[in-house]
Amino acid sequence: MGYTRARPPLDRIDAALLAEVERAIRDAGALPLTKLTRQKLTPEARLELERQLVARGLERGPKGLRTPLDEQIQGLVRGGGRLPLKDVPRRVKGAARPEINAAIERLTRAGSIRVIIRTNQEVLASNTERVLEPVEVGLLAKLHAQLGAALKKVNARGCARSLLRDDIAALLSPLDRATRPPASAPAPVPASAPASAPAPASAPAPASAPAPASAPASASAPASASASAPAPAQPATDASQGLVADAIRSLEDPVLKLVRVPDLVRALAGSISLAAIHRALTDSAESGAIELRPEAGGEFLNPEDAALCPQGPRGTVFSYARRLST
Repeated sequence: MGYTRARPPLDRIDAALLAEVERAIRDAGALPLTKLTRQKLTPEARLELERQLVARGLERGPKGLRTPLDEQIQGLVRGGGRLPLKDVPRRVKGAARPEINAAIERLTRAGSIRVIIRTNQEVLASNTERVLEPVEVGLLAKLHAQLGAALKKVNARGCARSLLRDDIAALLSPLDRATRPPASAPAPVPASAPASAPAPASAPAPASAPAPASAPASASAPASASASAPAPAQPATDASQGLVADAIRSLEDPVLKLVRVPDLVRALAGSISLAAIHRALTDSAESGAIELRPEAGGEFLNPEDAALCPQGPRGTVFSYARRLST
């Protein structure tokens, strides 16, 4: 009776076998050493296969070879995906929970991934998510304490009490920037704007044709007279007011219609001067186009922001602007 003779173990690794095994590991996430190939390998060939797979970017796990742990974790949230943190160990292959937790902590410190809290649940997210910075989390905790103290007085026994909407808006405004995408700054004023462009020099008059002595006062003045006349300031003011008005529209809160003046000034940096912004704000307030408001809680306005705000009577610092007309 005939029988099939067993094929001898392979004693060398070719490129096709190496690529096939690598693809299988990356598709599965991890494979035990005993299941890397269907074909038997000599001990030397198996060691060589493992060495070459590690050289191609795979990792050694407790029981086999795996797609790099960091790569697996980041792949779970690539493209904006989110995953409850408790589900990560079931989705990562070839690693135990302690090793996965250590990798998540390491990747979070490096800024490669985010761990966020949503509805009291820890969620793994990509590093492209818009999250609060640590200083903003600290500010939120401070605001929570202050708002809690105010609500305790509102709900105390006695007459009915309430809070001013403007005070709450001003209290929460430091976090307003974290809830909206940053607005792009308006385009800078061109260097050739009419307000700053020098008047073209008139052609010199022929020597044999002096100006008549009886020329009326409304006639065109000579070039020397027009050069010494002061340039009108109104066009520059109009240009500044236009830039400031556009910036207010782009930065204002869609509900409260408030804009922080320091944010406005920084958005216009490089376009017009601080003095021009302040002049445009005060002129617009005097004309009734906008309303300027001081900070409700002075402790939230740091010196750097205060220096960017216009001042009113008795040193009042106007840190908010609100558009009144369209």
